[in-house]
Amino acid sequence: PLQIEDGLTLVMEIPETRVTHHVDQSKLTKFSKDKYAIFHKDELNLATHVPSQDVFEHLAQSVPCVGCRKSIERLYFHLQESGQPAWEPIYITKP
Repeated sequence: PLQIEDGLTLVMEIPETRVTHHVDQSKLTKFSKDKYAIFHKDELNLATHVPSQDVFEHLAQSVPCVGCRKSIERLYFHLQESGQPAWEPIYITKP
């Protein structure tokens, strides 16, 4: 949960059935064993890093509600400060 202000907490719940419904676990396992392994460490590092500026530009275009967008931004900064690995394997870097 993310404390927004006194008496207001943001909680995001993603039911597992929603997350895994469209993912074929056998294909995901095959990808991670076969395809993911063929990349060199430097290639993976480059492919999984996204500048934070790109994230916020996309956020501004895809979330029209200002309050919702600000809540997402606060969640992002909270996760960055806390060190939570919620974004893995994507790494959001400073521009």
